[in-house]
Amino acid sequence: MTTLRIDHTEIGKEFLRHLDLADNKRILFSGPFGTGKSTFLREVLGPNERYLVLSVNPINYSIGTNQDVFEWIKYDILLDLIYKHASELDLTQDDFSTLLLSQMYLVEKGGNVLSLISPLIALSEKVGKPIATVLTALRDTVKDFQSFRKRLEQDEGELITQYFQRLESSPGSPYEKDPLSKLIGTLLERLKHGRNTEENQITTVLVVDALDRLDPEHIFRLFNVFSAHYDIYDTNKFGFDKVVFVCDVENIRKIFHHRYGTEVDFNGYIDKFYSREVFDFNNRALVKSFVQQLIQALPLSNGDYDQTRDFIRKSEFYNVLKWVLYGFIQAREINLRMLVQIRHIPIATERFPLKTVPDWQTADSYPVLSLFKFLRMLFPSVEILERKLERVASLFSDGFIASPEHFRFAESIDSAVANYCLPFLLPEKNAFDQNHMYENTSQTQRHTLPNNFLVEYRYERDRSSFRVTFEKFVSGQDRGRLVPINNFQLLYETFKVCREKGIVF
Repeated sequence: MTTLRIDHTEIGKEFLRHLDLADNKRILFSGPFGTGKSTFLREVLGPNERYLVLSVNPINYSIGTNQDVFEWIKYDILLDLIYKHASELDLTQDDFSTLLLSQMYLVEKGGNVLSLISPLIALSEKVGKPIATVLTALRDTVKDFQSFRKRLEQDEGELITQYFQRLESSPGSPYEKDPLSKLIGTLLERLKHGRNTEENQITTVLVVDALDRLDPEHIFRLFNVFSAHYDIYDTNKFGFDKVVFVCDVENIRKIFHHRYGTEVDFNGYIDKFYSREVFDFNNRALVKSFVQQLIQALPLSNGDYDQTRDFIRKSEFYNVLKWVLYGFIQAREINLRMLVQIRHIPIATERFPLKTVPDWQTADSYPVLSLFKFLRMLFPSVEILERKLERVASLFSDGFIASPEHFRFAESIDSAVANYCLPFLLPEKNAFDQNHMYENTSQTQRHTLPNNFLVEYRYERDRSSFRVTFEKFVSGQDRGRLVPINNFQLLYETFKVCREKGIVF
């Protein structure tokens, strides 16, 4: 299948305008999980020569303690710096000064030395003096420090390797402003200085990705450390011009209220972590546009159905499928990540029995079963899909209206969904017994649904058999009054019946 891509041009321009605001130093970039936030940022920022972007994804930090998490951030930043920009940095021995060696010494010596200097560290944090001052003082009191330094005065690459190895095997440093932070800031300034021109001043950007997928302790620690540094120094941590926190702010809200209680003001808490308004990465319109391309490009799971009435390209089935996916996207139950994994449109071809009708039925005669089969590929279990259908039906209790440019004849969707669902909502004899249908083709049939609406339908010959054809929904009390129906409610009720009958494939 041809690779399909979402065009982020317009929303990309909007984001860059937001990012470039002079006083916008900390950005909260919010969007639901799986909407392509990380890909979007790479595509928008990566090729742009005005930005020097470093990214960290702390999703694996859950293995560390709350104190470790910020040390791993430093590790990732330094690793990204060296990996992407080693040739530009022109590293020298001075970059790995006594301050960095001091930290390495503490890591190597372990708990005894840390416990020895913990009062000094606590004091330095209280008075706001850099931890480097404490480590410098420590250098004069630890007798074997100089020999340790000489042993590590090697080429830069080997020194970095040894530091990373020690860091990976250590429990992590508890310091928030330490020699490694200073080194990162120095290297960033060196990169900016080397790239800046009169026409183009480089902006350094740190992207902290997938923040809401961390443990709650880690989320709030990272927020607080970045915010506290800005409050004290009026600059971002490590000297970055911009820091972009990537998350779903609604997830952060839920985590916050779960931790601190629903009565605690979330807005008052979260506001201090970004400079301007939250940038809402609402790309649902773009994802819907992607759906249009996707379902037209996807092959059917069984090529024998390519030219059949129900499954031919641009048929009613494709319109209904597109409409249903739009509704799930609008309800935030389907995202881009889920859709791009789909490789075909499944056709339900299984045969199934009924309790009161002797003949076995074939699923390909009932497109709603193929529709359910498609949705089933998007969710881990039948039970979860049923819950999702119930939620979407509840959310759109007054009906779901898709964009008119995609559905010029919305009423045709109503009729199609009703036609698909009715066979499973009517008594089996009415919907599946061909003899009964043949005997009643000349008159309109009526049946009361569980919501007390009266559905009117008739039987129509289709090829060599009959099928149910929807006419209208009317009020049970006033049959002259047409009643709108929630199509997602119809789908939900139909899905439940199919599960009960054992015909959800």
